[in-house]
Amino acid sequence: MKKRYMPVFLLMLISAGTVYADVTLYGGQPRLAVEFEHEEAPDHSEISHSVTLVPGIRWNHGFINQVELLLQAEREREKEDGVWHKESGRKVAIRLRKDFTVTGNLRVTARALLGRAFNEGIDYTYAYFEPAMKYRFRYFDFTAGVRAVRAIDGSDGHDANKIRLGPSFDINQHNEIEFRWVRSWDAHSGKHESDAYIMEYTTKF
Repeated sequence: MKKRYMPVFLLMLISAGTVYADVTLYGGQPRLAVEFEHEEAPDHSEISHSVTLVPGIRWNHGFINQVELLLQAEREREKEDGVWHKESGRKVAIRLRKDFTVTGNLRVTARALLGRAFNEGIDYTYAYFEPAMKYRFRYFDFTAGVRAVRAIDGSDGHDANKIRLGPSFDINQHNEIEFRWVRSWDAHSGKHESDAYIMEYTTKF
């Protein structure tokens, strides 16, 4: 884990140990997540690391069950002609989620996101839609989903289709940790673009 990410992670662990009473905001439960991601191309010619801060509110009932703001910082390295080039980027997005209960252990979720990416090369606006299934086992939940990502401002090279798999564990009533593997393909050519490994820690106030 990168050293510059540690203060954020430690802050969340401290807050996790000091917050016990449920808090409501606009009738929902506020939460804060931090996500660490390592992503690389199949030939290892592109490698990126990112950290995303995700404040949000969750409602158990209603037309929308969760609203989140995503704030991401990313560092990417790309190898061209044997030389590594570095680039940094940022993303800001808002994400909505709706849950559908199928059985006591099975839920179907739908998430939609609208965001803006700010890179050294080019800025673009993007969106995605992600249906998923989440099954509750005895000690953990397991989620499997698909995601269609599209640039909505006509920018090239940002359309992708993804699958994501991984378990999540409730540490206690207010804290959760999730691990995900995500594979991405180019939406037009079908070429395998990358694999990502993600850890997300969530504190529920």
